[in-house]
Amino acid sequence: MKFFLPLILFTQFIFGSSLPVISKISDLPKERNILLVFSMDNCPYCIRQEKSIINTIQPQFPQMGFYKTRRGTKVFEQLIHTGNFGEVEYYPTTFILVVDEDENIFVKYPFKGYQRSSSIIRILQNKDIMEY
Repeated sequence: MKFFLPLILFTQFIFGSSLPVISKISDLPKERNILLVFSMDNCPYCIRQEKSIINTIQPQFPQMGFYKTRRGTKVFEQLIHTGNFGEVEYYPTTFILVVDEDENIFVKYPFKGYQRSSSIIRILQNKDIMEY
């Protein structure tokens, strides 16, 4: 029995919860700070970033929305063509943003590539960046 508990915990860590995947821009909540991860399938850094967000960041910032979009999807391309994100060259690329009532997207802060939780938390605690 002692063997199974660590195995169960490891399995939950690897295959546990994930960030909601948006299928259209209107899935993003309005007038609320959002952390959006641009990821791609089978990317180890994307998986690691998502787990870090779920386990460390999300519990500390329950008032925020946390989502992801995957490379190659229609909504991914729509987001890129809004012009607010620039070119996504690294995976994962994470943005802190807000969407207004007219679905205009305002990027507050970009993170290129994998980020430590402490780096993201530092920005999320910065009142100058997070005010809207």
